[in-house]
Amino acid sequence: LFGRETQIPDAVGFIFTVLVVLIVVNSVNMSDGIDGNAAGHVMIALFLIGFAQYLYVGEVRRPEWLSALTVSIFLFWMVNLSFMPIKKVFMGDAGSIPLGFVIAWLCIDFSQGPGRSLHPVMALWTLVVPIFDVIGVSVVRLMSGRSPFLGDRLHIHHLLPQLLGINDRATLGLLLFLNLILGVVGIFIANLYVEVSLLIYIALLCISVILHIYAGSSVQDRLAHDDR
Repeated sequence: LFGRETQIPDAVGFIFTVLVVLIVVNSVNMSDGIDGNAAGHVMIALFLIGFAQYLYVGEVRRPEWLSALTVSIFLFWMVNLSFMPIKKVFMGDAGSIPLGFVIAWLCIDFSQGPGRSLHPVMALWTLVVPIFDVIGVSVVRLMSGRSPFLGDRLHIHHLLPQLLGINDRATLGLLLFLNLILGVVGIFIANLYVEVSLLIYIALLCISVILHIYAGSSVQDRLAHDDR
């Protein structure tokens, strides 16, 4: 991570890789709670992967493949948000889970080995908002004595409309913009100072978890008060 090649046991590497894939896949899957959210984050992740490669090695590997996938997702995104005059379609698990796996695979493939085209810390920033969300939600659920895989309405795309009084479209725009800005800035810093970028990422993750706990508690208290 810090510019030095570190050899870890194969078993540890395998377990860590599986954990990373599970987090990324679930982050995309769980972001599919409002129209356009999962697809929008995947499009931004693909853009950030290309951006990171260009900064790191001066070129983008597999540009045709990345472009074709991005265009395909964009067309779906347009239909999903009813921007096109055809019947609305939804992503569902059959779309979000494979797309999450693709993003995980690309980040692992491009960031490993002697010929890597982006730094592993750069890969962390590609899905920063969905990853922070799934970790925050999991912590809240575990603190409540529930399974982290149990569904609820404590995801950030559910909390923001209740806390800020905005609609789903405004929530979508805010989350996508936040993911894009954080990703670009985090990757840019990682290209200059890897350690600083990683420390910023960890600090933001901790802040995100704390805010998630507070926001989730506030919403649950409000709902409990309304039920009285």
